[in-house]
Amino acid sequence: QKRAFKTWFAFHLALCVATGKTSGLIKPIRKGAVLIIEEEGGKAATKQRFLMLCNSLGINPKSLTNIWFAHRQQVKLDAEIWRKKIVSLVNEIKPVVVIYDAWTYAHTGDENKHADKIPVIDTMQAVRAQSATFVMLAHLDKVRGENRRSDIDTQIRGSSIAANAFDTHLALRRYKMEQAHIDLYARHRDA
Repeated sequence: QKRAFKTWFAFHLALCVATGKTSGLIKPIRKGAVLIIEEEGGKAATKQRFLMLCNSLGINPKSLTNIWFAHRQQVKLDAEIWRKKIVSLVNEIKPVVVIYDAWTYAHTGDENKHADKIPVIDTMQAVRAQSATFVMLAHLDKVRGENRRSDIDTQIRGSSIAANAFDTHLALRRYKMEQAHIDLYARHRDA
């Protein structure tokens, strides 16, 4: 949390997909709408991050008509009412990518109980069934996240179900705040 710039990375990804721009490691295979469910950042900080990224990518923010934001709406992916709303919105706007920031806010249950996370995964699967990629941001466990030799799938905070639900796991890790670089690891379920 606050070390690896997960939200910056997610917003960067959103802008690249929405505009079709290639930037650094992000090379969208198709341009399209993006839905961002931002539960973590404050309104001013979120707006500032987004505008700074637009500026660095040479994007006029007023030209972005295909990025949808739900900001601090307390969207709980384990609640049936939210599942219906999200699936309905996904059917309406047909996003290529849905981003949820962050895993810790996605549920009403205990993040360490497998059974409490299953409805969250079910909602993610319902979105994926509509041909959208679901990007879930997650924090690292404080103890395991500090160990650079630890497997990235065991470092996610909360239930191990998160490690079993991905197609691709991108792990952004900075081990010390004073460290200049951030490690990026990628693991694909089928590769």
